[in-house]
Amino acid sequence: MRILGLDPGLADVGFAILERCGGGWVAVQHGTISTRKEDGQPRRLAEIYTDTSAVLREAGPIAFAAIEDYRSFGQFNTNAGTLQRVIGVVIAALALHGVVQVVEVGQGEWRKVVAPAPAGVDTRKEKEAARKMRTRAAVQQRFGLPALPRTSHEADALGIAAWLTMHQAVVRAGGAA
Repeated sequence: MRILGLDPGLADVGFAILERCGGGWVAVQHGTISTRKEDGQPRRLAEIYTDTSAVLREAGPIAFAAIEDYRSFGQFNTNAGTLQRVIGVVIAALALHGVVQVVEVGQGEWRKVVAPAPAGVDTRKEKEAARKMRTRAAVQQRFGLPALPRTSHEADALGIAAWLTMHQAVVRAGGAA
């Protein structure tokens, strides 16, 4: 069984495909879909759809997917509408490739399980660079990757997929509803 984690964004969409192997999960494919700012939003959304579809075709059947919820980006984020569009495009690609179980998860929810802050660290005041590095190191260790994920989006997608393996009863049961 394979599952997918996605970290959406108009500039970059991180993705991670995990496969059940024995009693655990192996990262079989992960990366970042990037778009060019100068292409404008409609073209970039089309590129995200096309590239997400290509990843899904190459990956084969995906049983479940988890995508980071745009609401986790903060109430003052001016990109919420754009992120909603990106998530919509990605969910459309998932649906057309047969992925019917899609869970949205907040950044704080998955991160505190997969890459928790050290004791005494106030995550509201923690620097973004430190949080990103902690996540990259945590997923490298969890999946035995030979190197840190290349981008924070890729690392976040791995973290989201890892959260899905731990927090969805259907996934833990191997697909039996």
